[in-house]
Amino acid sequence: MAHQRLFADSCSWAEHAVVPTVVVPQSGRSLVSPRGGPKASPPYVDAALLSAARVVPRGLAPAIGFWVIQDRAVLTVRNPGWREQTRWVVWDPELGVMRTPGLPRASTQQVVAAAGHGSRRELREMFAETQHQPVRLLSAVMSILSVPGAGVLSDPFSAEDLPGAKIFHPTSKEVGNFDDAVKGAVMLRQELETPG
Repeated sequence: MAHQRLFADSCSWAEHAVVPTVVVPQSGRSLVSPRGGPKASPPYVDAALLSAARVVPRGLAPAIGFWVIQDRAVLTVRNPGWREQTRWVVWDPELGVMRTPGLPRASTQQVVAAAGHGSRRELREMFAETQHQPVRLLSAVMSILSVPGAGVLSDPFSAEDLPGAKIFHPTSKEVGNFDDAVKGAVMLRQELETPG
């Protein structure tokens, strides 16, 4: 029953995205994957970045996102708790885990807690490695955490072929609301930055 509720809540969340999205029930979790480019106005053209930055509601926590963004492996982690926020692990193939000003960093403990199991030691060792392709690193992390869906990383469109998959397309209303919010934020920033 709880798994069905989680899937329904994940579908409801996906209905309000500006990125076409597939939601699939997977081993008591919901796998959520972008399905093509966002419908928002430029410069918001990176589906993975938009999806990773989207706030996961408290009711869907714990949640972990696995993303390839600008040739880097990125994990987003949202643990339960009303004060919890999305935390990030950004891994570069040459530098390893990077410090990212403005993005709270997830510890290995927080990553394992969101997954429900896994080895912090193995995770630290994996994050310490370099010279991997981001998809390969993320697949290894998913294996360490026993999280399903690694095949979707290398072929995001394969998610729609999984049993129980539901596909959601952004509505013009959601896209318009997003574009209006961005325009409003830009105008406010310009007003605040204008002297006198």
